[in-house]
Amino acid sequence: MSDNEYYEFDYDALKTKADQLYSDVCKGTLSYLEEEELEAIIEFWLEEDEANKAYEIAEAALILHPNHPVFLLQKADSLVELNRLEEAKDLLDNNVFIDRIDANYFILQSEIFIKLNKFEEAKSILLDAIEICEEEMDNLYLQLADVYELEEDYTNVLHYLKKSIEENVENEEAFNRLWFCVELTETHRESVEFHHLILEEHPYCINAWYNISHAYSNLGEKDKAIEALEYVIAIDENFDIAYLDCAELYFEKELYEKALDYYLEAEKIFKQHKDTYCNIG
Repeated sequence: MSDNEYYEFDYDALKTKADQLYSDVCKGTLSYLEEEELEAIIEFWLEEDEANKAYEIAEAALILHPNHPVFLLQKADSLVELNRLEEAKDLLDNNVFIDRIDANYFILQSEIFIKLNKFEEAKSILLDAIEICEEEMDNLYLQLADVYELEEDYTNVLHYLKKSIEENVENEEAFNRLWFCVELTETHRESVEFHHLILEEHPYCINAWYNISHAYSNLGEKDKAIEALEYVIAIDENFDIAYLDCAELYFEKELYEKALDYYLEAEKIFKQHKDTYCNIG
């Protein structure tokens, strides 16, 4: 339901907490935890595709915090992932404590219909949600793009991915999927135009610059692609893949000294990455 940036803990610390909590739940020795920490741990197991663990902890969380709306939605999420669709639908439809203007409520309803291959019903729910919800609009548009992708309707996939980005330029998943869809549909020129519009409002949007670099590269405009990648690196010097992309473009232009400079920078970040060593050689 949410991305990893939802967590206040780093990955290793969160995994340690999540493992310990699951162990405690299995032993029946669960002690009191605050809602925020429990939410993060349940979300962690969902992100790790461990829906069974997410379900067990959501059940325990609801004992500690009865009828908590977020835990109810997380329980429903885990049920959907476990393919226990009737139980998930019953929970979503009949529990009066679930917040029915929460975007995640509608996303989970749509997930049930998606798993049942009822795509029109899934789209109808999401379109209704867009009229009702005031938050997480980007995720609703992203979910709509999911449904259209399953139908192989890439015109609408592109449309709703762009809507998602317009709602939230921090939605990295939407940018990544837009790049993939642009590659699939070969709409590189349109991609350049769209991302430049984003940059007019958000000039330091690193994902927009990175997608532009890919579009220009596919259009054969290597100098513009390199310029976009150099903006990426200027904004975030630790954006590792940009160094490799830049090096490869300089290599293709037969500017080997420039390529080597970027490969060596990439080597520092990637450490013992075999492809980087191969290219340096």
